[in-house]
Amino acid sequence: MKKSVHNPTVLILLLLACSGLLRSQPALAAGCPAAGFASTGPFAAGTNPIAVAVGDLNGDGKADLVVANQQSDNTTVLLGTGNGTFQFSSNYATGAYPQSVAVADLNGDGKRDLAVAHSADPGTVVVLLGLGDGQFQAPVPYSTGIAPSAVAVADLNGDQKPDLVISDDGGVSVLLGNGDGTFQAFQNYSAGSSPAYVAVGDFNGDQKRDIVVANFLFTGTVTVRLGNGDGTFQAAQSFRAGRWPIAVAVGDFNGDQKLDVAVANNELAGKASVLLGNGDGTFQTALTFSAGTFPASLVVGDFNGDGNADLAVAHENGAAVLLGIGDGMCQPMQNFVAGSSPVSVAVGDLQGDGAEDLAVANYNLIGGGVVALLNTCVSAEVSLAIVRSGANVTVSWPAPSSGFLLESTPSLSMPDWQLVADAATNNNGRWEVTVPIGQQERYFRLHKN
Repeated sequence: MKKSVHNPTVLILLLLACSGLLRSQPALAAGCPAAGFASTGPFAAGTNPIAVAVGDLNGDGKADLVVANQQSDNTTVLLGTGNGTFQFSSNYATGAYPQSVAVADLNGDGKRDLAVAHSADPGTVVVLLGLGDGQFQAPVPYSTGIAPSAVAVADLNGDQKPDLVISDDGGVSVLLGNGDGTFQAFQNYSAGSSPAYVAVGDFNGDQKRDIVVANFLFTGTVTVRLGNGDGTFQAAQSFRAGRWPIAVAVGDFNGDQKLDVAVANNELAGKASVLLGNGDGTFQTALTFSAGTFPASLVVGDFNGDGNADLAVAHENGAAVLLGIGDGMCQPMQNFVAGSSPVSVAVGDLQGDGAEDLAVANYNLIGGGVVALLNTCVSAEVSLAIVRSGANVTVSWPAPSSGFLLESTPSLSMPDWQLVADAATNNNGRWEVTVPIGQQERYFRLHKN
């Protein structure tokens, strides 16, 4: 049997000591062969967190978290420290049974605002305009359909003003934005049986926003409504998506520049389904992959830095990560411990190193809370950097980098790679090593053990 070999070298840099010029060779390996995450937390929120979203809420360039707490009738803001940990900031009374939260600039002032859907009767979505310091104005409620379950933000009518779309028991409610943080009366559109989640994308390439809805009961479908570009939508089309679809996400999983739809199927032997788009608003037969026990939420990201779309799925026993191969297929899931009864997952750079991390809301965690899963992959797409100062040179690369060593050699014609003995120090999220250089060429590489 032929054995495949994975070249673990990340990048080689050439330093010309006399001229001070730098040259780089192409990366020898693309991405990490497997996903890797290290957990921090839990970070206390309210009672029974059911949804989490990521955004910079106070303008400091660090990712923060906002959490909808179903049983304490409030929404919690956790401000990020920049290293993957979070501090409690405030609670906001956002109505009975909050179900979903979105972060966006809803009034065009450059500050992040919140939209929280909650399943009280009658159904409402509340808007909290941000002050720019992590604090928010009083919630303003807007009527929706019955029992809202998810909220998304997008410009649905092409006026450059954010609108809201909410899945609810009657279908989807569309609230067109006025651009000042206020919204018009909702219009409701049917969207299959028991809509559970809604996402937005351009599925037919006409530059108009379309919507896709997971239909939780009976049909095992997702419903797609193509947008007319004025905030109205065409007749519903349904596509099979496996049993008990509960959440949807949008991405290009086969690299054909046509948007696809990923679905979390909430059953005991949980599945994630991928429906490849044809580019005209229709979709191919779903591809299915194991994704834990009772999946409840999923997001799309590139978690191993290979340029292919991956999936992260929150399920009863953790967070399942399914790395995409690039043709619509996924590798077998890797599971990561993420607290007690994870029900929601969000993606963002939580530690400022350029890698995509995960925030996971735990419904049954005592006291309520969120676990952060910090990405430990150092991708080949992230290069080494060199800064020369006199007779020394500082070589740096992104942290974290567990298992990677800095090596050097004076020649590539007969390379003799030797470990750089100088200890690396962490400087604002990057590892740095400062070494002397002589009057000759010197090469460096970051090498995986």
